[in-house]
Amino acid sequence: MASMVMWSSSTRSRVFGSAMRGEKMAAHDTVRIVAHDEEWAARCAGEAEAIRAVIAPARAFIDHVGSTAIRGLMGKPCIDLLVSLLDWSEAQQVAATLKTAGYVEEESCDNPPRIFL
Repeated sequence: MASMVMWSSSTRSRVFGSAMRGEKMAAHDTVRIVAHDEEWAARCAGEAEAIRAVIAPARAFIDHVGSTAIRGLMGKPCIDLLVSLLDWSEAQQVAATLKTAGYVEEESCDNPPRIFL
């Protein structure tokens, strides 16, 4: 489970998000809060590895964030990833590449610039 949000800051550009590739949460869907699952970290690591392979050679950090990243904390069973791009000029290409890999653009905004996938 993962998807992306991109935005730019004065210090460095970032990408983060939550949702399962190719699967959108509808407005009427019920939000489930569940007990922490020890598998979340492994699923995040696998998704991060897959993202890194897809977006290469873009220079990026990929971090597990949100409630699923905190051991013992209940949360929505949806992995949140923060992908920090070192060069915002790569953002559109990274977004296009992630869309090709099955991520769906949810929203974009120009102030500050960001792309939700």
